[in-house]
Amino acid sequence: LVPMNAAQVAALSQIQAQAIVHARKTNGTPQQVQTQIQLQAQALVHAHTQAQIAAGIYKGDASKDVKMNSAQQQECAALKAKQKREKGVLKPDQATEMAQMDHVHKQQLEELNATFRKQNAASAAAAAKPAASISTAMVSSSSMSSSMDDSPLDAAPSATSPQFLAKLHSTLNGFWTDQLHQIQSLPPSTEQDFKTHNDLPLARIKRIMKSDEDVRMISAEAP
Repeated sequence: LVPMNAAQVAALSQIQAQAIVHARKTNGTPQQVQTQIQLQAQALVHAHTQAQIAAGIYKGDASKDVKMNSAQQQECAALKAKQKREKGVLKPDQATEMAQMDHVHKQQLEELNATFRKQNAASAAAAAKPAASISTAMVSSSSMSSSMDDSPLDAAPSATSPQFLAKLHSTLNGFWTDQLHQIQSLPPSTEQDFKTHNDLPLARIKRIMKSDEDVRMISAEAP
């Protein structure tokens, strides 16, 4: 792992999120794609931050770069007060213990800041969802009211739309045509080849046949 600060983690996560979302080739409006990128980037930021903290190489910024609400400020103040009490127990000549405690306290603050960033990102994403829904509805309404607009919609068609049914029909035709070609291209086989084919064992076939209430006896030889 390469030591990174919060800004570097955010930049790396944004690049990775864009690559992941675009590789999925999702059908949706630009607003929906951007929302997916933001959510993916938030998850990557959390994962990268936790990995950096676990490895002890996170170059986390000070808490001033985190916009905290009143509850978060109280939680941060309580943690700092607790750390101050813990340091007050140590004596001045305990330099090694003091350094270890400083390292632990720094990790605690970084983890708390990462938690605050995750909470703030989740709140921002939740606030962005209604706006994205309203924007999508406005786009759909304007496209329906404008009869001269021939540009296709970016949203995926419904399961009952003619476009979807035509695409489904074309895909199924292509699939079964390919299957037919594969069957026709099989090499010729003899009756003995059919009898010695072991993909469907005879004993298993007999058990399946006996599960039928109307079947009483099965011949020992069933080619």
